[in-house]
Amino acid sequence: MFAPLRRFGLSLLLIACLSPGLFASVNGFTPTDGWEADDLMLQADVFAVADDGRLAVGALGVNGAAITVYSQAVPAGRSVLAEYECAGLQYLSGLAFRGKDHLLIGENGSRKTLLDLDLGTGSLSAMAPDNAIRNISQVRVRPTDNSIFALVANNPGRGAVVKVDHFSPNGFGSVTPFVTNIGTGYLGGLGFDAEGRVYVGDTNDPWFMGNAGVVRVFDAGGAPVDSISLAAGGGSGLYDLAASATGELFATTGATVTRVANGEVSELGRFGGIYPFPTELALDGNGGVIVNGAFTGVGGLFRVRPTSPTAVPEPASVLLLGIGAVSILRRRVWHN
Repeated sequence: MFAPLRRFGLSLLLIACLSPGLFASVNGFTPTDGWEADDLMLQADVFAVADDGRLAVGALGVNGAAITVYSQAVPAGRSVLAEYECAGLQYLSGLAFRGKDHLLIGENGSRKTLLDLDLGTGSLSAMAPDNAIRNISQVRVRPTDNSIFALVANNPGRGAVVKVDHFSPNGFGSVTPFVTNIGTGYLGGLGFDAEGRVYVGDTNDPWFMGNAGVVRVFDAGGAPVDSISLAAGGGSGLYDLAASATGELFATTGATVTRVANGEVSELGRFGGIYPFPTELALDGNGGVIVNGAFTGVGGLFRVRPTSPTAVPEPASVLLLGIGAVSILRRRVWHN
């Protein structure tokens, strides 16, 4: 009788192996129908994803910041490519890959400027003088022209986006305004589409009353062209956003992650617990989005991605598989 039981256990294991998405879950976050979540088993203060899938995470320590670059975000097969110590940094506000060999670092503590880490040599250079970009938040590189942008999270109505140009290792770059005096709340998040339009996140909530966030849209030259309310996403505020080349948007909005696709705003998933505060997010290059849930019940980085129709059987199919396995077990038990 024990042999059939072993075979039954193996049958259930086979079902699970053929259906990995069926059991994929992240404690503290519930994705909406059609999406699933994977725990990436990493913690970070800030992170960035390169075009080739590399993942950089930054964390503050006693003597400064530690930057680790991984081969990929997914745990299976992930390896550490390099580790860097950036002494003297007090607050990391954002990371962004610049090409293959450089990583941009926003620092709003001791330096209050934008820094460039050479991933080949490990050297750290200031792209502008200290205190040149006070209240620097997220940093991004626009794919259409490789322009470097930084978000300035000043008080409501005084937020700005700046560009840093003409940087070289031997001298500072010039910091020029792109858009200024914007935001009904505090700014958070930068993204771009294939036409170079710039998407800027706005908490739209200066007094932290639970208002829904807003995405401000500017053309490639900085003229305002649109404003998108995230109220239908079911959350509040807006900490960060990511935009695809086609203009699909994802944003961290308090208790939820919000998605904007084809003009429709919807909830991508919801956090459990009291007062969750998801921070950064970035596209993973495969239709999913990586979210920093350090200040939520998740406790670290996780990925939300479309459910694979081939990997996850319908509930009815799973039921039939289970009934079939039980039937096999019953026949073998009664005939042994």
